[in-house]
Amino acid sequence: MAATAPVSFSIHRDPGQPPPPLVTSGPIMAMWQALAITAIVLGGWYLGWRWTHSLNADAYWLAVPMAVAETLAYVGLLLFVHALWDQGQVRLRPPPASVGECDPAAIDPQRRIAVDVFICTRAEPVDLLRDTIRAARQLRVPPGVSVLVHVLDDGARPAVAALAAAEGANCLQRQDNSDFKAGNLRHGLENSNGDFLIICHADTLLFPGFLEQTLGHFRDPEVAFVQTPLWFRHDPPRETLAANWRRRFGLPGRLAAWLAGLVTGPVTVGADPFSAEARLFHDIVQPRHGRLNAGVSCGAASIHRREAIMSVALRAWTQRVTRAAPVAPAAGGRRRRGKARAEALAAQARWQAAQAIAFTPYRHHVADDLHSTIMLHQDRARRWKSIMHPAIQSCMLAAPDFGTWAARRWKRLYGSLDIFIRDNPVFGGGLSLRQRLIYLSGFWQSLSGLWLAVLVLVPIIHLFSGVAPVNDYGLAYFAHLLPFLMVLELALMFGLWGRSAHVGRAQAVAGFALSLQALWQVLRGKPFAPLAPPANPRALVRLHQILIGLGLLAIAYAAVRLWLAQQGQYPTSHTPGSLIANGGLVLFNNAAFGRLVRASGWRPALFTGETDR
Repeated sequence: MAATAPVSFSIHRDPGQPPPPLVTSGPIMAMWQALAITAIVLGGWYLGWRWTHSLNADAYWLAVPMAVAETLAYVGLLLFVHALWDQGQVRLRPPPASVGECDPAAIDPQRRIAVDVFICTRAEPVDLLRDTIRAARQLRVPPGVSVLVHVLDDGARPAVAALAAAEGANCLQRQDNSDFKAGNLRHGLENSNGDFLIICHADTLLFPGFLEQTLGHFRDPEVAFVQTPLWFRHDPPRETLAANWRRRFGLPGRLAAWLAGLVTGPVTVGADPFSAEARLFHDIVQPRHGRLNAGVSCGAASIHRREAIMSVALRAWTQRVTRAAPVAPAAGGRRRRGKARAEALAAQARWQAAQAIAFTPYRHHVADDLHSTIMLHQDRARRWKSIMHPAIQSCMLAAPDFGTWAARRWKRLYGSLDIFIRDNPVFGGGLSLRQRLIYLSGFWQSLSGLWLAVLVLVPIIHLFSGVAPVNDYGLAYFAHLLPFLMVLELALMFGLWGRSAHVGRAQAVAGFALSLQALWQVLRGKPFAPLAPPANPRALVRLHQILIGLGLLAIAYAAVRLWLAQQGQYPTSHTPGSLIANGGLVLFNNAAFGRLVRASGWRPALFTGETDR
């Protein structure tokens, strides 16, 4: 499926043609599935041996937490394999020409389809908004469809109202910004009447073919929204590994890059340190979640059916009213008068609750998009569907620096954990078993700081103290561990073919402290507070720098102690096997920390302060 060409924009260089949808071939998927099953079996064999034969009885305080951490990480692997087991197929259909083609129950099936474009803004530069409005106005409109562009300005700025009028858009401004983006969208819904609405951030440049590519999915009346991949500009120019190595090393370099590509799949260089995680999510995770109707809305570059938004809001409102004023219990024959009085009181209570509880199509939550998606999927009456469209249909601004990226990650972690702990959709009603497992895999990743902290600290403790979590780092240990690790790496290579697993894994390991901080805030019931980026972004990686130094010092200390012991001086409990196992884990963690430390000093070559959000 070919993506449409992007519009040009004035503030920054045209990003060019977006990459095509990532499609993994059948043989590659078969290799991934076979290797994933093998890795699961080997991992279970290793853990069984760990719990029954390898715990250090003299140091259970260290051995048990390490084994528990490895077990929890293995559970994450099981959820990961289930979530990414297979890729779905999304069929592109022509756009409907009337309301009746996307809603069989429409009162006037021949009516034209009305589409609203919502551009949410509060304090972004006017020049940035101008490009966004113009891109929305340049949408190619299919026959039988009308489009109206709305600028939802929570800043109530006269300059934005004047810009919208000059560019042929409608401007909707509120007196306050209560409930933030959710309130802004709710205000937009109350002042528009489109059958479908496209949600954009202030920097979302829609491509002209957005409606041609996405509107056809709504021929299925159960489709609630269509999410397109997010694609970020501001990246330095990207280059294939073959072109880069040929430029640097000539023909031998190109040949070496071609051989490397046979093993790793396509590789690009020159990208910013944050975009690889987004590409992994939108090219691999979202489409494979989508096959089980568990893909999520990302808050922009998506198109939604108004009926789905309103029906889910009505169901949530009804549940809140019912909880506030439950129905009166039934009574026996002798208590008919009492029953009638109780029913009358209950009806009055429900009426009062209905007046007091606001009907909110978009309820404010830190993770608005995830929360609203879960509510859609939980609707048993309609069984709404979400479609993950594979082709990129817009571009947005990338995080301009490390501080902004960290603040966004903090918000995602807090929102995900808050939903898991407060609402717990995994054990709630409405979701299928496989949807529950998909959502659980995301929540599990947000909880991963609990066991990643153990996997980071235990090897350092051992290297300094000599106290081992394993009773013997001998041949049996490596015979159980190494086959699992090698097969797992091969499985990840095939399962994420064309994208690197190392970036996402490194950011998860390096982000363990942020995950623990978010979990602690949620457990204490603290309201969300944005992470204010410091003046020096490197202040956010001080802990990682300390851990890198401690890890290297621990390796050196253990190596010296081992050498002295072999010389007959200063006996030690360190062994060559313990140094290799724990030192290797420290180096792996340090590589993850180092990636984050390097990223903390990165700024895009095309970034200018005038577009900083």
